[in-house]
Amino acid sequence: MRVIYSGIVVAGVVVQGIRRMGFASRSWVRRYSTGKRVEKVDEECREWVRRLEWRGVPEDLYRTHYDRAGGPGGQNVNKVNSKCTLTINGFSVCEWVPLGVRRQLAEKGFRYYARAKDAVVVQCDTWRSREDNRKGCLQKLVKEIKAAVYFARPVSEEKVERWTKIHKDADRSRLKVKKLHGHKKKARTRITEF
Repeated sequence: MRVIYSGIVVAGVVVQGIRRMGFASRSWVRRYSTGKRVEKVDEECREWVRRLEWRGVPEDLYRTHYDRAGGPGGQNVNKVNSKCTLTINGFSVCEWVPLGVRRQLAEKGFRYYARAKDAVVVQCDTWRSREDNRKGCLQKLVKEIKAAVYFARPVSEEKVERWTKIHKDADRSRLKVKKLHGHKKKARTRITEF
């Protein structure tokens, strides 16, 4: 288990706090715009996710196991082992998946991740063919990774200034309405001086 202590700058990232987990150390990180290394790593991870396809998953990375499928299907379901269970053991140290992607999957609660076994387990019994079910497992895995992982693009200074102005204007108008409402309520009170 990796442990990073708070206050240390790691690859342009200032680590604010730490919580130990079985998957990896989850840290609360504040990223500063000066961290060129962080932007480069994020760009590499973003590109990896963009290029990710089910055909690109290395076969030596996972293990497949075939069982009998459940549900309707008659004799084919009862006699043929066509349900595919795809397992990636040691996912927290899997070199094929970049660290930034693995960290996000752990933080967001990756659907197929079995924390106790440190493995990713995907099942598919949609088709009658073993090969189609194996392909279905890989497609499910890739689809879930692409849905769960997001890397924000760098924002220009113009946009930051624009949104700062919008937020300030919204706060100003909200406070103005609040003040008017307060004056209205104050005017309703009776003056009872003798």
